[in-house]
Amino acid sequence: MDGTGRGAVIITGEARPAFQGCTFTDIRGPGVLSSAPGGRFDRCEIGPVDGPGVVVEAAGAVELRKTTIRDTTGAGAAVAGGRPLFQECVIRATGGHGVAVAGDAAPVLRDCTIESAAGFGLHLTGAAQVTVTRCSVSEAGWGGLSATERVAITTKGGSFTAQAGQTSLLFSGEARGTLQGTSVHGGTDGMAVQDSATVQTEQMVVAGTTEVAVRVTGGTVSLSDFRAEGGGQAAIAVEGGRLSAQNSHIRGGVNALVVEAAGSATVTGSDIALAMNDGVVVRGGKLELLRTRVADASGAAVRFGAGSTGRVEGCEFINSAEGLAVESDRGVSHTGNTTSGGGFKPPKLTGVQKAEDFAVNALIPTIQAASVVPEGAAVSVVGGEGTARTRSARCCLNSKGLSDWPG
Repeated sequence: MDGTGRGAVIITGEARPAFQGCTFTDIRGPGVLSSAPGGRFDRCEIGPVDGPGVVVEAAGAVELRKTTIRDTTGAGAAVAGGRPLFQECVIRATGGHGVAVAGDAAPVLRDCTIESAAGFGLHLTGAAQVTVTRCSVSEAGWGGLSATERVAITTKGGSFTAQAGQTSLLFSGEARGTLQGTSVHGGTDGMAVQDSATVQTEQMVVAGTTEVAVRVTGGTVSLSDFRAEGGGQAAIAVEGGRLSAQNSHIRGGVNALVVEAAGSATVTGSDIALAMNDGVVVRGGKLELLRTRVADASGAAVRFGAGSTGRVEGCEFINSAEGLAVESDRGVSHTGNTTSGGGFKPPKLTGVQKAEDFAVNALIPTIQAASVVPEGAAVSVVGGEGTARTRSARCCLNSKGLSDWPG
């Protein structure tokens, strides 16, 4: 069917049409307009369309299975009401959002692919309740998902891939998100939570961002079995609102975890590692760090800056330049923590100043390979035997100790 003026298929009243293997092309107006609880499209193709590909409103409950919606000037699917089902569909090259949901609509998307939308892959507003299962969203112009106002979205599995300059998942207003087993890759920020939004995640991965994997400026975020791989700034930045994380892996970034003055975070039973500076830094905010391992930070494992508050209990600090650094006088309690394999700082030399002696623990499994031992400096081997002096101006420390060890 092609060249229609008002829409290819309009489903109203008691109509229950079923289409299989059909093509609807060169359409002006929506490809499908559904306002009744019936209609099914199986293995069909809709597009190009001068307008949205599918419009669902009122009590519309159309089902689209293994159907392609493509080359639209509007949204691939615009859902303002009803309970439509999109299963194993492909929605691509849309001039608007991939799927736009508003009002009290309750669409279900299952095993769908949404790609190359000019707007967001999924744009959700109003009081919509949206279920997204094992769907893939990629190459959207504005980002993978925007959920705002009073939207509730549940995702199970699936993936969101964003480009530089975008946020993959954006929650704002009073939106609520429940994300399970979903992966996010790329973008400037992987997931951003603002205003009074609430997000709960389980077994989720966010990686490959250029700035922050998870950025919280408001609302409440709960992470369980979460994996955050930091970008250029941080793995997780809590700039406002409240974040809790348990049994999670937080890695990379200049700082793996940052808690700013307006933010609050509780991290329990987690692993934080591989920060380019301090592993965890609190800048006037509040942090409770419980039974967590912080390792391989180039600066302090944990640093509480001026004006910060918090509690650190039962934590391990491993292979960092410092363990716990407290610069705040506002109250930071710390009990039952251990520090090992750290404390190494190369001496600061100026001009021809004589090198001072310093100690290196020979039992540390990993020490920064680029650390430099000045010529003639005495190296005390703690846990080994004897004292030696370096033979060269550059003596690197590696996982075996001194690479230029005198005979």
